[in-house]
Amino acid sequence: MATIKIGTLLVKTLAKPVVSSIKSQTKTNPNFKKFCVNVAQTTHRWEMQLKMRFLGYEKERIRPLSEARAVETGANFLGETLLFAVAIGAIAFETIRSQRKSSNRKTQVDAALDDVQGFIEGIENDKKLLRNQLGELQGQIDHLVELNKLNIQLLNTFAKSYSQPSEPTSSWFGWLGWGNKEVTKPLHDAEIILKELKKLEKKTPEAKQPFSVSEQFGQDPPQNDEIDSIRLG
Repeated sequence: MATIKIGTLLVKTLAKPVVSSIKSQTKTNPNFKKFCVNVAQTTHRWEMQLKMRFLGYEKERIRPLSEARAVETGANFLGETLLFAVAIGAIAFETIRSQRKSSNRKTQVDAALDDVQGFIEGIENDKKLLRNQLGELQGQIDHLVELNKLNIQLLNTFAKSYSQPSEPTSSWFGWLGWGNKEVTKPLHDAEIILKELKKLEKKTPEAKQPFSVSEQFGQDPPQNDEIDSIRLG
């Protein structure tokens, strides 16, 4: 309520120079003077009719204002109306500008949120890709560990076979391989391990092997006839 009173007082204060300008125009422009008088008489009749209706008086003939009073009243009314119109226009303009600014800001915020959402989705996709790659790497590591175990078993088996002294055979049974059983058993185990290595290499050929069976021996793994020659030697 106090804001309205202050606003009204401000409008009346600012309207004084406007009213003075309007009054000076009525002295030099008869048509404008007539317009001010008509406006003043009309507003005077409306004001008196409203007062009589609210106060309960019977309708009576309303006496018009004098010309000097009508010019002053019309000038005041036009000045205050002009200032109110300017104030309302300024308020409307500021409101529209604020709404546009708010709308633009909302659009920018929405765009920024979309960018952030896209960035988060990209991070999630990268996380899934990294999980898959880690799973593949873990599988390759497990495969390499298994290969390493088999290689160690193979080396231990060969070491065991060559570390055992071979007993000379006095009969022709030894030349047929029926003699030194201690050497035959490790070599047979080595052959089984070599076959397991081949199966493991074929199972995951894309994995990077530390060394394959062929790379370890510089050639294909020894066959049965080579094992027999080692055994007979």
